[in-house]
Amino acid sequence: MNTETLKQTMQRVIASGPFAENWESLKGYAVPTWYEDGKFGIFIHWGPYSVPAFDNEWFPRNMYLKDSVAYKHHLETYGSQTTSGYKDFLPRFKAQHFDPNAWATLFKQAGAKYVVPVAEHHDGFAMYNCSFTPWNAVTMGPQRDVLGELAAAIRHQGLTFGLSYQRAEHWWFLNGGRNIPSDVLAVNGEAIYGSRPWKVFGEGPTEVAGGSFTDAKQPDFTSQDIRFTMRGETLYATFLAWPENSSVVITSLAEKTGLYPAPIAKVELLGADQPLSWGRDETGLRVELPVDKPCEYAGVLKITA
Repeated sequence: MNTETLKQTMQRVIASGPFAENWESLKGYAVPTWYEDGKFGIFIHWGPYSVPAFDNEWFPRNMYLKDSVAYKHHLETYGSQTTSGYKDFLPRFKAQHFDPNAWATLFKQAGAKYVVPVAEHHDGFAMYNCSFTPWNAVTMGPQRDVLGELAAAIRHQGLTFGLSYQRAEHWWFLNGGRNIPSDVLAVNGEAIYGSRPWKVFGEGPTEVAGGSFTDAKQPDFTSQDIRFTMRGETLYATFLAWPENSSVVITSLAEKTGLYPAPIAKVELLGADQPLSWGRDETGLRVELPVDKPCEYAGVLKITA
């Protein structure tokens, strides 16, 4: 397909879509229900950069930037970039152990509701049978339609399948964390799936690191770090670490704040059967937790009026 034919095809597809190229048209966009309800999904970066498996998925850019650690690593490991470039990783990207059905099964077991792999990263290598570039996983590397196989397996599991397409930044890119254990969702999914934001997102002292690739810079959360969600009239308070003294205080639920004006009738810990000891006053809602943890990570208090 030549460039002109490709442009015409793209224009036809755009014209047949629900939006025009103006802000007024985009105002009509609504967040899909599957995304609002799903809450937990898997986003996948996988491509030839997994061969060097160094730095991150930006290795194909950074290996050419002389002041980067990726540049030094490539030079010491594979030789000069002038004789050993990124394209030389493609024959080694075989994906011989790729099992899309095993991936999709694992995603569902982990509690994911949607899966979004990157169809084409900024490196320009398409992970599907692309009609306008030979640099793709069917003609090179794995010689398999990786995304096609993965899409079929994910949909077979009843999960929503999406794609991230990043070709728009190729010109710039090539110019020179936390794991969430699945048992958390098995116990606490009631506070996540189908939930909506509350009046405030949360409370606590720990600031979330912003920017790209900041996972390693994120400090550990404390039991004072709490996040709120709603389902119907039920409020859920997720504390992001188990308190050493088995006591949680939620200051946002203090009577004086007015955020939750109704009297609280019941407080439960998801995954625990025994009733809790709790009280509410001008300083907050104080809850005494049981000795046995429902799971090793975050805990969720279910609060009803």
